[in-house]
Amino acid sequence: MKKIVTIIIVLFFMFIPSAYGIQKIDIHKDIISKNQNEHTVFVEYATTTWCSQCPDASKALYELYDSSQYPFFYVSLVSDVNPNAKIRTKDYQTVAIPTIYVDGGRSLFVGNSGSYQEIKDTYQEMILENTNQAVEQDISIETKGQWLDDAQIKIDVTITNNDNTFFYGKIRTYVNEINSRWLDEQGNPYHHALLDFAFNENIFLPKKSSKSFSTIWDGKEDHNGLTFEDITKDNIMILSSVFHWAPHIRLGYVGFPYLQLFFAHYAYYVDGVTLT
Repeated sequence: MKKIVTIIIVLFFMFIPSAYGIQKIDIHKDIISKNQNEHTVFVEYATTTWCSQCPDASKALYELYDSSQYPFFYVSLVSDVNPNAKIRTKDYQTVAIPTIYVDGGRSLFVGNSGSYQEIKDTYQEMILENTNQAVEQDISIETKGQWLDDAQIKIDVTITNNDNTFFYGKIRTYVNEINSRWLDEQGNPYHHALLDFAFNENIFLPKKSSKSFSTIWDGKEDHNGLTFEDITKDNIMILSSVFHWAPHIRLGYVGFPYLQLFFAHYAYYVDGVTLT
């Protein structure tokens, strides 16, 4: 029995990444197809205001996004000041920062790869790789956000299953502040920082069907101990992403005494809008 346990432990550690430095966990190459149509990538960025390695990561993501050259949306999950962001980072069992989760954890990158340019190049490569990944089902999302004054936003999301089979998964709609109230370790504002979710629930769509969600999101209300009565129309973006139900066991950061194991639910569908 002891021999069996020893063999299992040895095999386990043969397949985990280094316990030191940065860790890039690649996408499953067997489902990459360069012949697939590009899809818009979704990046969730786990960070804290005290993280010394995060300013370069924040700058790299923002510059890539602001260039409009790459098909992706991203959200900053500033977990030490926003409990809503912390809950989402716990979904990934996050133990190290900065970490970016691409398309629901299909691939991830932990840490800082050295210079600013190196981490920017790494993020760019990961985004471009993921634009070509095969999608399992043909799903489309339409998101609308209408400013109602007094920190209120009317949010409408319609999800359409264009396939001949059912779809089961989860819809998350993120209300994000474009230029954030929260500052990184160098005193620079975060960008696209999550305030709270408008929708965060399971969905079932029969074949060739649609489902719509609608709500009035009020910044003055309590959002897990926070209020956002000072938000402005031109500083809010709404992102909606649909995550497939199927769980995939993923390995993230490994460094004594930490071992990051989580269930990834891949996101293939994302839509983002500013307010009208």
